[in-house]
Amino acid sequence: MKKLDHFLGEIAEAKTPDDLALLFAKQIQSLGFATFAYFNFAVPENDWVAHRHNYGLKWQDRYLDENYGDIDPVFQHGMRARLPFAWGSQDASGLTARQVQMMHEARDCGLGNGFTVPNKTIGLKPSFISVASDETDASFQSAIRHNASELHILSLHFDAHFAELSLPQPLVCVLTPRELEVMKWAKDGKTNGEISDILHISGKTVENHFTNIYNKLGVYSRTHAVVKCLTEGLIAP
Repeated sequence: MKKLDHFLGEIAEAKTPDDLALLFAKQIQSLGFATFAYFNFAVPENDWVAHRHNYGLKWQDRYLDENYGDIDPVFQHGMRARLPFAWGSQDASGLTARQVQMMHEARDCGLGNGFTVPNKTIGLKPSFISVASDETDASFQSAIRHNASELHILSLHFDAHFAELSLPQPLVCVLTPRELEVMKWAKDGKTNGEISDILHISGKTVENHFTNIYNKLGVYSRTHAVVKCLTEGLIAP
């Protein structure tokens, strides 16, 4: 957790999206992942969408020359997914022959296994961040077991700060005083039942508050809601 706290402090001081990407690359390497790729479809950039990565030139050239962006199964799943998912070059289920070829070539370029964290940052437009490794399957699975939760939190913070640095206006999400109370206790790790007791409201009312909060913030989980409230200054750390 000390590493995580240090990283969160560093990204809060980042001045540009490129500075942020360098900090993220450094942090994931300490967790056992060599490369990353990030796409945010809510943020326009140079007539396309905002993106950052630290892939090697060999894979960049191959990816563009073969137009792999049109068939990339990780990219396609990342656009639809709401929950984090792992992927690897050995898993060919549901893939076309060309997609299998692409994944094998990715492995040869050091992208044999990966983990993707999707997100919904603004409205319903997706963003996602993938980390990859050239470690063996066993080593990669070990890294995921030990670091998946931390990687998830890092990715959500990266996403929120990237949008803040990239968009001309800061994100504004207005929660009611009661919803802010609910988020304060959620940040402290309280369950729905505990929040119900503290605020003297029914469990169903707590659930309704979370539903409204998720819709207003454009998030899908309690953890993401807490992260977004913290990064936007809606609740105190």
